[in-house]
Amino acid sequence: MLKSIIIAAIIAITIIIWVASGQFNNSEDSSNIIEGNPKISKSTKEPFLVETKIYRSSLRKSEIVLRGKTDSARKIDIKAETDGKIEKIFIKKGSSVKKGQILFKINMKDRNAKLKEAISLVEQRKLEYDVAVKLKSKGHRSATKVASAAAKLESSISRQKAIDLDIKNTIIKAPFAGYIDRKFVELGDVISRNVKVAHLVDKDPFLVIGQVSETDISKIKVGDKARAKLINGNIINGFIRYISLTAESKTKTFRVEIEVPNKDNQLRAGLTAEIFIEISKQQAHFPSPAVLTLSDSGLLGVRIVNDKNKVEFMNIKIVEDTEKGVWVTGLPNEVNIITVGQEFVSNNEIVRTKLSDKNE
Repeated sequence: MLKSIIIAAIIAITIIIWVASGQFNNSEDSSNIIEGNPKISKSTKEPFLVETKIYRSSLRKSEIVLRGKTDSARKIDIKAETDGKIEKIFIKKGSSVKKGQILFKINMKDRNAKLKEAISLVEQRKLEYDVAVKLKSKGHRSATKVASAAAKLESSISRQKAIDLDIKNTIIKAPFAGYIDRKFVELGDVISRNVKVAHLVDKDPFLVIGQVSETDISKIKVGDKARAKLINGNIINGFIRYISLTAESKTKTFRVEIEVPNKDNQLRAGLTAEIFIEISKQQAHFPSPAVLTLSDSGLLGVRIVNDKNKVEFMNIKIVEDTEKGVWVTGLPNEVNIITVGQEFVSNNEIVRTKLSDKNE
């Protein structure tokens, strides 16, 4: 009987010690309860894990991109300035010519005879004028007679000059160095004044012509650098030499001419080109669109982790959208952007980070 009482007492004491021990531990745990969340203790709470990637800014050139085509900077239809038969042709279609080079010669016909006649008449009128002046000085000729002789002399001189010019015009020369793109007459053709004989194209420089929208026209000016990418992939650099003051009525766009060199004569008129006009330079980041998110107020930005491991939301501005990503401004030169988990954290929250090994 006594033995049973002793055993029962030992069991009771053991239970009392065990219960007391549990209360003590609970008391310690209660001191670690996280404020505002009594169900989670500080000893068991662990910051949320997010993946991040460090982005560094780089100098970004902002550009206006246009569709355009090449054209010659200078071209002209060469026309005959006198009548006659084509006596000689010194060029052929596709020829390169120098400034002042003879292209065609028109038959002289009776132009030399007319010139001799005109020279003789000038000499005669000059003698008549000289005599009239001498007689007037002696009182034997009136001022009216002298004026008439002077007028006849001037008329004969003008006729001689006209014949001289007509003879000069029988030789047709290139007004500038270029390329004979077309030839309109053949040997023996009889032509009249203002008839086209050839089409001359200036080979260097060349133009790349595009149309700029009314929203972008204020961003460019004459002299700005530009480049063009041809359909074969070649890149040519130049500058804006002309901007139209008047928009096209249908498209509301403005003609822009980019002057480019053509020293190697590789450019031809009518080639399709993509034009890039540089409008500004600025530091920008190139993140993947996947890291972009919206703030609670609907602003576009990214969530970053600062040097205290706290989450921050930073507003951004997209300056260019490409197939591979977006160029944005508004961020520090170096920033640690959350790439995975940004939708599950909030501002000022302390997080654990893991650098992403993915290529964004």
